[in-house]
Amino acid sequence: MLTRLVWFTGSLLVALVVLVLLFLFVVGRHRLEEIEVTKGPVSTAPATYRVAIEHGEREREYLVHVPPAAEQGAPLPLVIALHGGGGKAETMDDLSKITPIADREGFLVAFPQGVSKSWNDGRKGTGSTAEKENVDDVGFIRAVVEDVAAKLPLDRQRVYATGISNGAMMSSRLACEAADVVAAVAPVAGTVAEGFETWCRPGRPVAVIAFLSTKDPLVPFGGGQVEAFVPFLKRGRVVSADGFVAFWAANNGCQGERQLTELPDRVQSDKSRVVLHELGDCEDGATVALYVVEGGGHTWPGGQQYMTRWLVGRTNRDVSASELIWRFFAAQALP
Repeated sequence: MLTRLVWFTGSLLVALVVLVLLFLFVVGRHRLEEIEVTKGPVSTAPATYRVAIEHGEREREYLVHVPPAAEQGAPLPLVIALHGGGGKAETMDDLSKITPIADREGFLVAFPQGVSKSWNDGRKGTGSTAEKENVDDVGFIRAVVEDVAAKLPLDRQRVYATGISNGAMMSSRLACEAADVVAAVAPVAGTVAEGFETWCRPGRPVAVIAFLSTKDPLVPFGGGQVEAFVPFLKRGRVVSADGFVAFWAANNGCQGERQLTELPDRVQSDKSRVVLHELGDCEDGATVALYVVEGGGHTWPGGQQYMTRWLVGRTNRDVSASELIWRFFAAQALP
């Protein structure tokens, strides 16, 4: 009996090791590349720079990408791009491919780094360091904007925030608590913490564009419990896509009917398609747009397939979320 128990335990351990190695192999094959960072102080010379700042008795850091247009000296818009939980500032650009658009269109991009690769986005029970230590990430992002303004020509009326997953929910929190700083937000593969209606008081209409997928295996389209890659590990709860849109439509005083547009299914091999839900006739032109990716996963449309679709689902190739986000942002500014 003891021999069988030892054999069973040993076999179980071997199986677990094999599963872990297989997981690491699969993840490694889809590993995101880090953006090239230029050493030295920030300047208007086109490059990506690393910046360290003190905030909340912590040493924090962010990357800032400077486009060629900065050398002309005119104030430029800023897009804050927030990595997902477990992610890094250095790989956010490879996921989203936003810096080529910044270079073409002439805007700055900041890639802040979360504490222990996490953001305090307002959810409870996530187990993340940012939540457990109640990190003031709203204050940190405010500090990043101030620091960018001190170093580079910044148009303060045109600061925007986007992000994926945990970063998406953090961008939603910024819309609630830093609407005096960000003109619009663009969450991707994430809505906002369940119960946010009780504390979200933006004080003005905030334009919102979101990309949410019906087959997201981690952040449920219909709201509820957020899953993790590790079985039985939960990451708090979020509102549904419909609840998210309804809140911002009401906050922005949108009077128009929801308009649905089925976008062309250009790449049928991705097994997904996109339907645009748009609410217009909103106060101050603060439109609410939701791109529903039918069949898509926990991914950035048009971006890198950063993990196997067995884990995160499919990446839609019909649209570029980054191109659509910038087009949306470019039409928005603080009143």
